[in-house]
Amino acid sequence: MKKFLLTLTLASIALAARAQNFPSLTATSLQNKTVTIPTNTQGKYTIVGLVYSQKAQQVLAPWFENIYSYFMADPEYDLHVYFVPMLGGLKEAGAGVLEKELKKGTPPELHQNVLIYKGEVASYKKALKMDQRDIPYIFVLDKTGKIVYQTSGAYSDTKLEKMEEVMDTEE
Repeated sequence: MKKFLLTLTLASIALAARAQNFPSLTATSLQNKTVTIPTNTQGKYTIVGLVYSQKAQQVLAPWFENIYSYFMADPEYDLHVYFVPMLGGLKEAGAGVLEKELKKGTPPELHQNVLIYKGEVASYKKALKMDQRDIPYIFVLDKTGKIVYQTSGAYSDTKLEKMEEVMDTEE
């Protein structure tokens, strides 16, 4: 009986973690369009990469390249993909410089996929358990905006395959 209760408790915790809604985040694309995640992403799976330091942006670059070639370039996948540098406090003043750098370093066809968030960052760090400053955080949201997969750190093929697996099993 104790084993059953422990299993039931662990399953409940896992379901609760999977059922977490992504907190509303409004940011501006490199095309100067406002996007609110998950409001504007309803109806499609969404991959969101968040960073809040320059070092993490560098670690995010391989994610962007691989997610592009694996998911975005494949017409079989119909999903939203956003990479979001988060600027809070004094960093907000540097948003213009960051935007220019990102526009220069990002192919124009991907400008819609890069969002710049300016505002309070602490609540997102807490809600999404983003406690390490210098790494990216990657989230897969289902069609309703619930987090169905979360990973962080450097890119790996294993993490990308897990993202695909989660999206395929959720269908």
